[in-house]
Amino acid sequence: MHKILPVPLALLLLAIGCGRTPMREIYPAALPPHPAEDEVTRKRAEQLKQVLSPLKIRGVAMFPSAFFNRGPFSDGVVMGTLKRCGFNRVYCHITSEQELNDRLRKFIVSAKAAGLSVEIAFSQVDYYRRYRGNQLIRWALIQYPGLVDVARKTAEFSRDFPENSRPDGVMVHIAPDLYNGKNAVRMYDHLYCWAENRYGKGGDNDLLMLEAYEQLRAIAAIPGLPPLTIAFADFFHEKAKAGELSVGTVGDFAKVSPRLAVLNTANLPSRMSRNVADELADAPRGCHIIAAVPLAHHTSVDADRLRRRDWNDFIRAVNALVDTAKRDDNFAGVILSPFSVVEYLWLEK
Repeated sequence: MHKILPVPLALLLLAIGCGRTPMREIYPAALPPHPAEDEVTRKRAEQLKQVLSPLKIRGVAMFPSAFFNRGPFSDGVVMGTLKRCGFNRVYCHITSEQELNDRLRKFIVSAKAAGLSVEIAFSQVDYYRRYRGNQLIRWALIQYPGLVDVARKTAEFSRDFPENSRPDGVMVHIAPDLYNGKNAVRMYDHLYCWAENRYGKGGDNDLLMLEAYEQLRAIAAIPGLPPLTIAFADFFHEKAKAGELSVGTVGDFAKVSPRLAVLNTANLPSRMSRNVADELADAPRGCHIIAAVPLAHHTSVDADRLRRRDWNDFIRAVNALVDTAKRDDNFAGVILSPFSVVEYLWLEK
């Protein structure tokens, strides 16, 4: 008769080696492909293309996990839509190292064949988990890959492409500000978190920022990593410049990589240009600044996302940002995120 392992031991053995980062649910999921064109959609596509035309980088963010496994999906249809709207670079955001798979590889190869540049992007918020446990048992508990780990896996994934189809870059979004007392993602063993009243050299916010900065330095040193873009919230520069953080200025990040994306946290179009102005003014020579603009899924969102009433309101907001920032030599372009919201606005009645 076969012996049965005690339940606690069986569960412990099951846990060993099973540390795969869960894929984050992305809302809204990308809309179904919509190949039909009419006079309205043609006009809107031309409007957006014209607004973006002065820029070198005309980027859009996509979350492959949101649509690859949800109904029919045609790479060709999506590539055609992106090009009609004037985009020339796609940022594929992965929320788990499990998404570095053959389906993503096929999508990237298709995009490159269509004349689009592609970067693989990931956020610190998805790779920031540790579990309790003393040193005697910690080896047996699930330890999910961290930010540096997924960067190494991305470098390995990129090396397996044919030379003319490889990803053009990697974008890493650091997000120490998302680890706060109200956020379940915060590490269990952290005694500090991000809060408005904890700024200052050696304070909680400072420790989180220093930790994130060291991760960026380690990522930049990975052999074979595609060109690195660092994405960070627009208020980091202001806080660091005021002496409230040890690192966080545009100059600090430029020491790691000259390719930077300033994540807009304004919900009003009038604030977008101002939120990237200081970074543009203080950026070292040879630095390339991209304005990353997250779009609100709904007009009731009141923070960290650009609100817009309709397509025309969206176009006015993007045009104002581009018209102001393009006058600066350090301004390289924009990233609109996510594509599903752009598509929703493009197709709305």
